[in-house]
Formats: sequence, structure tokens, C-alpha cells
Amino acid sequence: MKIASKKVSIIMNDPYYTLDPSLFDGQFRYFGSELVQVRGKIHQSEERSSLQKAETDIEPIQTLRGARTYIHMKTFVLVPNITRTIGVYPQPVPTGAIGEVLGST
Repeated sequence: MKIASKKVSIIMNDPYYTLDPSLFDGQFRYFGSELVQVRGKIHQSEERSSLQKAETDIEPIQTLRGARTYIHMKTFVLVPNITRTIGVYPQPVPTGAIGEVLGST
């Protein structure tokens, strides 16, 4: 397995990221004129928060303790990396097949 394939597998199966939405379809110079789907891996969690007195000196904040929502997102485009090796028959066979797949990665 190639390193890039391992990274995609790890990102796709990482329990840290709990949401995997489709964000939009976009056109990027890297992919030519083809529209590609941009996805996001999102981690969301609630955590306790509290401010120290020094943190409220510049701008007074009424709520010093509470909960906040933490969101971490990575955007990505899935690009298939498929290679097939096909052996072509010297003559067509009765089934109409012109060859067979010898290998695939």
C-alpha cells in the first residue's frame, strides 16, 4: 500500500473525526476543468471554559464560566489512485472479451 493511500485510510477511519459532510463541488487548477467534490472531516466537542480576571481587563465579559463548543475541521478532495494491468488477447474470444485484468492496485 502506498503512503498516500495509508493517509487517506487513516483520515477516513479516524474516530476523532465524527462528521464527514460534503461541502461543495469546485473547480481547481490542479484537477483541470473537472469539478471535484470537497469534503470535510469534522471533530466537535463541548468543553468547560473559564476566564481569569486578567483575561477580562481589556474587554469586560459578563460570563466567566461556562461551556464552549470546539470545532476542528480538515478539508480534502478524494482522488482515486487506481492502476489496472490488462493483458490483451491476441484474438477475440467467443464471449467478446478482448483481455483480462492481470493486476490491480
